[in-house]
Amino acid sequence: MPYKERTTMEQKVEFICEWRTQKYSITELCKAFKISHHTSYKFIPRFEKERIKGLKE
Repeated sequence: MPYKERTTMEQKVEFICEWRTQKYSITELCKAFKISHHTSYKFIPRFEKERIKGLKE
């Protein structure tokens, strides 16, 4: 069975969900999602201010 490809938006939402659990550090999440710290620190404030709408391109 092939893996389901996820959209960029699905990946952003998953990143935020994992971050909100506080189980993982930003460094661990960045490594797992293959994004830079700079990118993660861009997503988080956008999400906190505008929720899911803030993650859209």
